[in-house]
Amino acid sequence: MILYKFQNFKTRGKVICPLLLMLSYAFSVDSKPQVNTDDALTTKFEMMVDSAEYYSSIKRWNDAERLTIKALKLHPANKSNWLLWANLAEIRRNLDDNEGALEAYNIGLSLQSQSASMLSGRAELYIQKGEKEEALKDLDNLIHLNPDAETARIMRGWMRFENRNLKNAEEDFNYVITKFPDNPQGYNGLAAIKSSNHLNEEALKLYSKSLDLQPDETIYFYKTVLLIDIGKLTEASDTLRESMKKFPRNGNLYLLRAYLHKLNFQNEEAEIAIKLAKEYACDSNLLEKFFPKNGEKH
Repeated sequence: MILYKFQNFKTRGKVICPLLLMLSYAFSVDSKPQVNTDDALTTKFEMMVDSAEYYSSIKRWNDAERLTIKALKLHPANKSNWLLWANLAEIRRNLDDNEGALEAYNIGLSLQSQSASMLSGRAELYIQKGEKEEALKDLDNLIHLNPDAETARIMRGWMRFENRNLKNAEEDFNYVITKFPDNPQGYNGLAAIKSSNHLNEEALKLYSKSLDLQPDETIYFYKTVLLIDIGKLTEASDTLRESMKKFPRNGNLYLLRAYLHKLNFQNEEAEIAIKLAKEYACDSNLLEKFFPKNGEKH
């Protein structure tokens, strides 16, 4: 039983998967637009842009949106307005206005098609909307513009993996570990691919390399599951013990502890671990996988 269910994280108050986390970026985009005329109108324009940036910094998004739109209307022909459109897209995402954010990205990219920040932001937005083919197009463009685009490579690798395009996903992850050997995501991706191809020992080595670079509760979970699947219960128990020392309040790790107890016919200990797993907000889908109500493990 190999479980590839990405652990969710929270950002902007919403739950998203690591794929989305990798494309997150700060509000500030390049620099503010420059206008060529030196008059009172220009001064007013610059004041609006500065005020919008200030309101964004203190998360007064409605005010930031209002002033950004006013600045755009004040100098609609300004060639560098793509910077304001990029900022407006980010503001609208913080307002949960995804359609408005997409409109802003589209207009901004029509003015500056090679903006890495806007391509990244739009790809993330497409993923949120479930439009993965459109997201892949933006990631392809990013990588075409810059083959060493680290985050875009990782993102595209995971999306290819989810689409079962394992050969191309492996190419992306191999590129990452070659160019960025200290990034654990490259090793995680390759481990997932190796495990899918039943190359379990290679997968375990890759998970271990990733954990050496950066201890991560999700990767500990995947490594422990794989050890259980191939019958290395002692190693699974040791890995789980190590992970729970680092992440003592992870409900999914308690689920694995309960399952190991169950495999060893330690039913009382399993019940205690399940209660703790629920207390620490374990994933309900994983709970059903390990302890299905009908008694048959998925």
